[in-house]
Amino acid sequence: VEEVIEHEVNGLLVDFLSPDQIADAVDTVLNDKKRLQGIGKAARKTIIKHYNLQAGIDGYRKLFEEIGAMS
Repeated sequence: VEEVIEHEVNGLLVDFLSPDQIADAVDTVLNDKKRLQGIGKAARKTIIKHYNLQAGIDGYRKLFEEIGAMS
């Protein structure tokens, strides 16, 4: 998902209709483990920051409060 993944920062983005790009990404994953570990750590930070359970609960709470204030 391009809204979440930054290419080579916290993931690898490829055109899913391009076998060559997919193969290159697989090659990267298999042959550059150190770089991949950095990408994996960044991906985990992104998910924890934006998509953890508490953030979701807080977001819904805020939404319900705003809806309640409109009544």
